[in-house]
Amino acid sequence: MELTCAQTRADLEAIADLMSKVYVRGSYFDFYRTRMDYQTLDPHYRPEHSRLIKVDGRIVSHVSIIEKSMRIGRGVVKVAGIGDVFTHPEHRGKSYSRILMEDALAYMRQHDYPLSMLYGIPHYYHKFGYIEAMGTYSAFVHVKYLEALEVHHPLRAGVAEDVPRLNAMYNEAYGRKTGAMRRLEANWYKVLGPRRVTVATDGSGEIVGYAVAPPERAPELYLSEAVAGDVTVARSFLGHFGREARQRYLAELELRMAPDHPLVQYAQTLGGRFVTRLYSEGEGQAMLRTMNLFRVLEDIREELEHRLAASAYRDASGGLNLVTDDAGQAGLELQSGKIRLSPQIDSRRPTMSVPQNFLTRMLIGYGSLAQLRMRCPELDISSEAAARLEALFPLQFPLTCEADYF
Repeated sequence: MELTCAQTRADLEAIADLMSKVYVRGSYFDFYRTRMDYQTLDPHYRPEHSRLIKVDGRIVSHVSIIEKSMRIGRGVVKVAGIGDVFTHPEHRGKSYSRILMEDALAYMRQHDYPLSMLYGIPHYYHKFGYIEAMGTYSAFVHVKYLEALEVHHPLRAGVAEDVPRLNAMYNEAYGRKTGAMRRLEANWYKVLGPRRVTVATDGSGEIVGYAVAPPERAPELYLSEAVAGDVTVARSFLGHFGREARQRYLAELELRMAPDHPLVQYAQTLGGRFVTRLYSEGEGQAMLRTMNLFRVLEDIREELEHRLAASAYRDASGGLNLVTDDAGQAGLELQSGKIRLSPQIDSRRPTMSVPQNFLTRMLIGYGSLAQLRMRCPELDISSEAAARLEALFPLQFPLTCEADYF
């Protein structure tokens, strides 16, 4: 057995070939092309991100480290995603996936990734410190209300030449959405083509919004992402896709977006069903773990100061130590609306010791401090410090757009 990483073009082709055979999702050739596109087009991919086990010179097990940049409010945190975990059927039961996961975590620490994320299966990745930290959200609006909406703007299919404008619109609209990934223009190969991008234009042809849906040939119809410059653009998209839903004999149009998305908030004025699905430990789905607590807090310091300024503690002074079991520690000092951070703790401050997985939920806004205290009743923290932490880490609707899944 050899623990290594991808080093040659032949390794990349072998990874794509074996994945396409092991996962057996649709067309072998489509899956192979998708994997090779990632390995050759993604601006963050490096061959060493493909962690491998070889036996007799042949790849038998694989884990990808997928670099992303996640937003937590105004902050941007570098994330090491985990994906494409597989072992050849003939080599299963030998702990190869465990060995590669431990190798990947060591790589993350060595290269200073503050957070790690994956889309997990039930009852496996928890042993590596991951925890469910994002829900799924859907708004269902009845077609009869959408059909009545006037389509104010010309709509057309998005094309490659639109990418600079679409990318700028996405990063502006999702620039403070916790869980959203910061995109580069080079990332749009995963949006255009695999999905249907519909753009709205004004009278001069300028793009004023876009919406992302599955391809027309797909059996499902829903919107997974949208940017609408104003309410007339929102009405145009909802009216257009409402008519398509009617043509498909659907009673409702689904919006797979968080409740704080402007399109969902407009849809609420039309009535409908709104479904939130939260996940408990053990279910899998979108999972996170903190690798370096101090680095996470440093990366989101501006956002934390903004939240502090908007709270009743804008002029508060005081400090707190946060100590985790597996993600280090950090000292926070509040002084006249500013936050000073240190990787060292000060024994003169109160200290809150907490498992990193539960703290991760609070950092991302998936869980509150009150929920954390329910899970860890032994926590010893003053009511004053608790109130400040609740102001710094409020409940949110963290969500990653479907096009950025991995």
